[in-house]
Amino acid sequence: MDFVDKISDWQSHARGQIKLIEMDPAPKEEDTKIAVIQPFINNVLGYNTANLNEVKSEVNTEYGSFKIDYAIFKDGAPIILIECKKCTDILDKKYLNQLKTYYPGIKGAKSKFGILTNGIQYQFYTDIQDENILDSKPFFEFDLLNINDSDIKILSYFSKSEDINNARQIAEELKKRKDLRKKIEELLEDPPKDFVKFMAKQVGVSFVGESVVKEYTSLIRDVIDEYISDKTNKNLNPTNIELEGYYIVKTLLKDIACSGKISFKKTDNSIIILYKDSNEKPICSLYLNDIIKYIGLFQQDVEKKIVINEIDEIYKYSDQIIPKIKPSGPKIFVFDGKKYEVKFWKDMIPKVCSIMATRHKDRFEDILNLRGKKNPYFSKNENDLTSPEIIEGTDIYAETWFGKNGTLRQSKKVISLFDYPEDAISFGEDKE
Repeated sequence: MDFVDKISDWQSHARGQIKLIEMDPAPKEEDTKIAVIQPFINNVLGYNTANLNEVKSEVNTEYGSFKIDYAIFKDGAPIILIECKKCTDILDKKYLNQLKTYYPGIKGAKSKFGILTNGIQYQFYTDIQDENILDSKPFFEFDLLNINDSDIKILSYFSKSEDINNARQIAEELKKRKDLRKKIEELLEDPPKDFVKFMAKQVGVSFVGESVVKEYTSLIRDVIDEYISDKTNKNLNPTNIELEGYYIVKTLLKDIACSGKISFKKTDNSIIILYKDSNEKPICSLYLNDIIKYIGLFQQDVEKKIVINEIDEIYKYSDQIIPKIKPSGPKIFVFDGKKYEVKFWKDMIPKVCSIMATRHKDRFEDILNLRGKKNPYFSKNENDLTSPEIIEGTDIYAETWFGKNGTLRQSKKVISLFDYPEDAISFGEDKE
């Protein structure tokens, strides 16, 4: 298993555990350590928490009663100290001060790091500024729920298979980058007078007095803002995989929404798919450009990000995407003179198939012969289908990604297989 797969597996496991911890009326730090942080040490960093040569817990420092939650050892020396908090805690200054207090009391390694974490946020520190005194700001931090490719690359330097001294070099470079970025941001936000004078002279101003400094300070701010905006807009073109995801969502909505009302907004790391009626409403977000991909679903304007392994998995969330456009009252269809209700149109095919299975038990498996040009419409293996739903009372799954009209066409094929005329099935009136 490569490092990316390890991250993905840990992330998937941790999400479920964090939900359980957050539901606890009195969440405990120990639960976060066991359920989330130990898997990080074992499965991501690659150190064995059951091997005292590699990981020790509640490690004594030189300061009496102070103990560090975990110390990771390499070649007999402690190289990473981890201070843990429960996942409902906010990592504030008092917790950092704890780690700063412990840090000098653990000796032995040339390169040594401290990690402060609540299981979700991970802050990495070292002693670049003053030897054996932990820096006040992290050189690297990441969020378990929002890991990107850059985070994964940096994190890989801290795995057991890597030389920890290389991680030290990376830490020093990251700190320099952060310091430079801060100074550049300060310069762009409030250009110093010497910089303004320099720039004015570069464009041919021979005498730079106070009135010129005032004029050019304002001009420089405006030009910088314009340049950043132009650069950002130029780079914010959707990638091919984002466009593919966008068209999948449009396919899901094609029977209930005018195509021209569905659009997208590009951000740095995603596209937000929008529906324009009286105002602009987000349908979902797609984060598809990094190794770990997500779909973002909105509930009362709060976005929930879900990992997807393949872009076609977007189809699986049709029952949460489609109601963003149209109120989700029960759907009615009529078969053989009788009305049936389903929650979503995608439930119609499994329902029709269930009726056929009840009426034609002896030959229901003939349905497995219904196929598209390339892919099956029915299978006993749900992995054969894009958006599978089990047919009640059987071990067969039905494909359900079709839009409303496509669902009716597919239902007609199903009933025809069992000798019913196609006009025996139709849509009824939806209940509001």
